[in-house]
Amino acid sequence: MTVAPSIDPARLLEEAITQTSPDLIRHPLGTVVNTLMSADATAPDGGSN
Repeated sequence: MTVAPSIDPARLLEEAITQTSPDLIRHPLGTVVNTLMSADATAPDGGSN
């Protein structure tokens, strides 16, 4: 017997995203972007792609 899931992950994620403050997302996203830019600048080729 298979039990239907009681939580729809797509709906849960959609609700979380629509109810989240932009500031709550802005900080982690800025951290990721800065980390990627820093890694590119310190790459052995000097970040000159």
